[in-house]
Amino acid sequence: MWKLLYGDLRKNDFVCHKCDNRACVRPVHLFVGTQKGNVADMFSKGRAGPQKDPTWQRGEKNRNHRLNFAQVKQIRKQFESMTAKEIAPLYDIAPGTVYNIIYRQRWNYKECLAQSR
Repeated sequence: MWKLLYGDLRKNDFVCHKCDNRACVRPVHLFVGTQKGNVADMFSKGRAGPQKDPTWQRGEKNRNHRLNFAQVKQIRKQFESMTAKEIAPLYDIAPGTVYNIIYRQRWNYKECLAQSR
């Protein structure tokens, strides 16, 4: 779209988006930037996610959390005698989430590990 409206980009330029709505196609929401600037924009708007942003709130501090430290500890204990499919409905989570907790793919950081022992 950018090329049709404004022409070619320089070699290291990116077309960035002001409103961050992926479905939006309004040309006035587009602007040219660099990769470095686009990454800085992502961090400033809180879109980096936990893997990239060290300030991302994890565990109970995350506003979207569905479990707490005590429940994570309980899930790990229950897995000794129950399956993930049996545990998941007890917490309204997917069996895959149970496995992620058990195998430390989720809730695997210092604060949680200290609380869940």
